[in-house]
Amino acid sequence: MSRAPVAECPVCRAMAPLAFVHPEARVHRCKVCTHVFSDLGSVVVTETYDERYFNETHRRWFEHANLALFRWIAKRIPGRAHSAIDIGCGRGDFVRYLGAIRRDLRLVGLDLGEIAKNHGVEYWRGDFLVMPIMERFDCVIALAVIEHVRDVAECAQRFRNICEKDGRVFVMTLNNDSLLYTVARLAHRWGAPLAFERLYSAHHLHHFTPASLCRLLEQNGFMVEETYQHNAPLKAIDIPVQGRVARIVLLAGVAALFLLGSMLKRCYLQTVVARRM
Repeated sequence: MSRAPVAECPVCRAMAPLAFVHPEARVHRCKVCTHVFSDLGSVVVTETYDERYFNETHRRWFEHANLALFRWIAKRIPGRAHSAIDIGCGRGDFVRYLGAIRRDLRLVGLDLGEIAKNHGVEYWRGDFLVMPIMERFDCVIALAVIEHVRDVAECAQRFRNICEKDGRVFVMTLNNDSLLYTVARLAHRWGAPLAFERLYSAHHLHHFTPASLCRLLEQNGFMVEETYQHNAPLKAIDIPVQGRVARIVLLAGVAALFLLGSMLKRCYLQTVVARRM
């Protein structure tokens, strides 16, 4: 009788059993730190983050900025801060927003792709995990980034390396404990896999719980100060279905789950602010 497959948890290094099989990868859940992740050796197709990713697959996400989240972060950037870097800045929405209200900050946006230049913001192109960055910043921001990287421990250590002592890191990612995720898993068991396959697609290599995200940051030299559970703008939700009626029905379902998730404090997204020790 063959043993059930296990994989090393990238957060706490415990051996994590198989949770379920997605068409694009085997997904494991760690019983020690609760982190959920794809087994990298089982990933069928690696995401390339080309123009199609931004302009087609996740078009609505990039067309509708999360202004409520932007305001929440901006209020928590210390007044004494002089610099901030937005890692995986996409089209630069957040650094442009921040530049309009904090003209005293030196702002850097970093991404793999080409970004339209904007006055008052420096843009760097490259892979955060491999490019040399010799400077340190008072604030390090990574929104919807850490779930995509292969090595989250290395990513968190890089956050620390470029963050000034007593500086802040802001990390936004998915919430595997959210009501939306829970319903998606249940629907998958009942024979309706659409939401499950979308959420656990292999371009999301990691699915943090609030506990596993805080643990990752704390064991890499940060002290978590606050966790904010929130949802994305409904207009930003990309639903891969054909037909206007089907889209309206599914979007209404997402809206209901967002509302109930907010009431239960089990929202789709989570953002943590932590201080570098």
